[in-house]
Amino acid sequence: MRFLTQFIPVFALTATIASADNWPAWRGPNQSGSTISGKYPADLTNPANLAWKLPLADKGCSTPIVWENQIFITGPKKGQDTVTSISWDGKILWEKSIGKERRGKHRNGSGSNPSCITDGEAVFAYFKSGNLAALSMDGKLLWKENLMSYGRDSLFWDFGTSPVLTKKHIVMALMRNGNSWLVAFEKGTGKVAWKVE
Repeated sequence: MRFLTQFIPVFALTATIASADNWPAWRGPNQSGSTISGKYPADLTNPANLAWKLPLADKGCSTPIVWENQIFITGPKKGQDTVTSISWDGKILWEKSIGKERRGKHRNGSGSNPSCITDGEAVFAYFKSGNLAALSMDGKLLWKENLMSYGRDSLFWDFGTSPVLTKKHIVMALMRNGNSWLVAFEKGTGKVAWKVE
């Protein structure tokens, strides 16, 4: 995973990748971390398998997600929590800063450890700073909340909880030493729908 902190590589895939399933969350469409569609190289160190690579502004440890012709990643840029949309040919389509970054504890980590999630209508991103945001597929801010009111993350292994989507809600596990929360936010507004301590 170390190389992901410096650039995002995309390996040369067959033409089936364009028709492959979307990868809308860090563990994929079925939360299994695997797919039966597409053909992928076994040797990721062979330069012949590299289609392109894109330098990142800073360290980021989130997993890229894919929806149709866009790849989404999170990462810090100039001290800001940032979501980036990248095309299949490695061009940045848009970048959106969400708010001030809060850096990770580990030297190879960042405040951008959680992966985005999408339903194809909006992209949702969460950061260690507490910033939770919904963006349109073309990068417009739909809503933003800061979840620091639930407390700062205090776990030894640092922060990395990725959001989960349902039909109506974006659900966050806010784990802390002491009080922890499971909170559901309305996808369209960011308002709290329910929470469990």
